[in-house]
Amino acid sequence: MTNYIIKNQYVDLFELQVDRRYIEKNFSDNPIVLFKTELNAICASMQSTIETLFPPKNILRGRRSFEPLFMLKVIILQRRLGISEKSMPLEIKTNILIQYALDYDCISSSNVPSSKTIWKYRELFTKNDIFKILFETTVKEGLKLNNNAFKNDDIIIDSSFNIAPRQRNSRETNKLIKEGKLEEIDMSNKHIWSHKDVDATWTKKRNEIFYGYKCHAKCGVQSKLILAIESTTASVHDSQILLPLLSEEDKNKTLYLDAGYVGAPDIAKIQDMNINLVICEKGTRGHPLTEEQIQNNRKKSKIRCRIEHLFGFIEQSMKGFIVRTVGKVRAEANNYLTCATYNIARMLQIKRTQITK
Repeated sequence: MTNYIIKNQYVDLFELQVDRRYIEKNFSDNPIVLFKTELNAICASMQSTIETLFPPKNILRGRRSFEPLFMLKVIILQRRLGISEKSMPLEIKTNILIQYALDYDCISSSNVPSSKTIWKYRELFTKNDIFKILFETTVKEGLKLNNNAFKNDDIIIDSSFNIAPRQRNSRETNKLIKEGKLEEIDMSNKHIWSHKDVDATWTKKRNEIFYGYKCHAKCGVQSKLILAIESTTASVHDSQILLPLLSEEDKNKTLYLDAGYVGAPDIAKIQDMNINLVICEKGTRGHPLTEEQIQNNRKKSKIRCRIEHLFGFIEQSMKGFIVRTVGKVRAEANNYLTCATYNIARMLQIKRTQITK
């Protein structure tokens, strides 16, 4: 007997019962109900990894803990809906669709994880690279869809900002942070510095100022699955992160890039990998694009813009790449979780629409 809470072990007369037949009959097209199928399939693929990293303990003292695989489902569903840790317990108690997605038969105060419990498992998964393994699992399973139809899919690379809470520091403190001299900063008030993110950086794009991190992503042209990601601070230019996203499997494929990658330092190395580069042309001051170049860019952008669709889904349906944590390590874990959650949702859409090319 393990020390895990079995959420459906005891059914009390006064507990809220989850009517699965009613949900399947009346909410069959609901995104949460549909998401459950792929969520269970991916978590089943993760079960052996979870059991290896978190073996069950036969300790019967104290209150039992929640099963790690169940908590992974909770965190994935939380990210899919864009719900904060503080609000998630209430949503589980009151939303029958979330209860259905998490395979609850009944709801009571003892079998719903608290916000602190969700935070604890998120930290545990971050330290053990569970979100990275989860992302790699979604990529592996996604490429198997439709008889490996997306194995030779062309690729697109682009990035999106992860907005972090802006810091209000003195000029002297900011100078020391930029120089990496954190040991010289007065951190006597730990309550303040526990909320300070000294890893995030500032940048400016089209007269708009951003503070936080960046998620550089590679996706398939037809599948629109996210195949690889790299996390950096916001000040790192897109053109600096190309080679880390590419692999031997990308040889003889076509890579689509926007005009921001013109003059990237790794262009020659990418061409040596037998990757066909298609980059939108960029006008300069006094040398605007000709009509022919504009038309060529339009043709290229019809394919390149497909990566914007996945960023749009994350922004609109998943509440964006919002960073609610402190530090680059957690921001990177959040990127892996976000992209893995998107891939799960995209796999569901591929199966429903039978996308093959």
